[in-house]
Amino acid sequence: AVAALQHPAVVGIHDLGELPDGRPFIVLEFIDGETLADRLTAGPVPVDAALRLMQPVLAALAEAHAAGIVHRDLKPENLLLQAVPGGGEALRLLDFGIAAIELEVGEDRFTKTGAVFGTPAFMAPEQALDKGADYRADIYGLGATLFNLVTGEKPYVAATPVAVMNMHLKAPIPDASEIHRKVSKGLAQVITKMLAKRPADRYQDPER
Repeated sequence: AVAALQHPAVVGIHDLGELPDGRPFIVLEFIDGETLADRLTAGPVPVDAALRLMQPVLAALAEAHAAGIVHRDLKPENLLLQAVPGGGEALRLLDFGIAAIELEVGEDRFTKTGAVFGTPAFMAPEQALDKGADYRADIYGLGATLFNLVTGEKPYVAATPVAVMNMHLKAPIPDASEIHRKVSKGLAQVITKMLAKRPADRYQDPER
């Protein structure tokens, strides 16, 4: 399903198959660049640059969601910066390794349950509770990623992964504009809506 995605912001899959010993393999496009996590070691990304870089990722995720694919692990480590001809950089989205594929059975839409998948610092509350993940979990992950990009900080920090997940569930949503003065109140409000605890309070796809 992921291999069928042809959006230029998604790292391409060239081949897939099975080794003689039964192990599956995937051949991915090679991207010569660093991750956003690497870039963030030097501090926050300027707001204008962060928004420009994220726009193609939003379009790529919209295409994935339309195909019934939810990434479930959006974070700076899964976004690669690639140099583009003429100068500048573009973001490429990779690692759909824990993506959930929505399947229809009768009137039900479901994803695999029984385990918690994702990265605690960027994980939607419903993922932490293993309540299934639809496209709104990706909106949350993007909100946490955007917060990290423009402030240089993760939304929630604690001593253990379990404590971080608990903060996603219960702690107040931090105001990005109070952490970094160059983040406008308007952008902070957008990020806050993306980080809403309840999926129904986040941005919604009007066609769903």
